[in-house]
Amino acid sequence: MYVLKDNIDMAGIYDVITRGTAEIYHQEDQNIFLKDLRSGAYMLSVNDPEKGIRWLQERENARYDLMELWQKECAEYCRERYHLDTIMECRQAVWVKDSIKPLASSDLQIREPDDQEMELIFREYNLIPRDEMMQVRALHNIFVGCLSTGEIAGFIGMHMEGSIGMLEILPAYRRRGYAVELEHFMIQRTLEMGLIPFGQIEVWNEASIALQQKMGMTVSEKSVFWLF
Repeated sequence: MYVLKDNIDMAGIYDVITRGTAEIYHQEDQNIFLKDLRSGAYMLSVNDPEKGIRWLQERENARYDLMELWQKECAEYCRERYHLDTIMECRQAVWVKDSIKPLASSDLQIREPDDQEMELIFREYNLIPRDEMMQVRALHNIFVGCLSTGEIAGFIGMHMEGSIGMLEILPAYRRRGYAVELEHFMIQRTLEMGLIPFGQIEVWNEASIALQQKMGMTVSEKSVFWLF
C-alpha cells in the first residue's frame, strides 16, 4: 500500500485509506491524490508540484472547497485557482508507538456528551460549523471530561478526516492536567480503532505543539496546508 505507516507526514492519508473512506484518483509511487468521502476533503501529496497541478486540472469541475495539501506550491496554486479564502499551515503530531501507558491516576470521567453538554460545546468551540459537529457526534467522536461533582472540565474529539482535535479546557479548570488526560484517552481510543493517532497544529501555536511533545507525539518538520 502507498503511504508507509512509519511516514509521520502521511499519517492523515494513511488513516483515511485504512478506514476505507478514500476515493483514490491517482496513486503512483510516493504520489497520491484522493478524496475522503467522510469529510469531503481532497488530499494531495506529490513529489513534483507540477504533477499535482496536472492531476487537479484533470478534475477541474470538482467542488474544491476543502483541501489538504502537502506541498506549498500546490497550496498556493489552489488558493488562487479555486478562490479559497483561508489557508492554514500546520505541523502534524503523530503517535508512532503501538500502545500508550495508562495514566498513574485520573479524576476525570470521560464519556460522550448529552444534549445539554453539546450546547456547552457549541458555545465554547466555534471553529467548525454546528452541523459538522453534529456529524462528529453521530460518529461517536466527541467526548467530555467530567469531574466527580458533575461539572464539565473540557472536551475533545476527532475531526471528520480523522485528526484528534477540538481540545478545549474551560477556563476555571486549566493548568490541572486535564488536557493531557483527554488527549491520552483519545490516543488510546484511536489505537483501539486500528488507526494512527495524529493531530494537526497551526505552526504559530507553540503551546499546543509543546503539549503534543509532552504527550510523546512526534511532530513533523514538514508542513501540511489546509484550504477552505
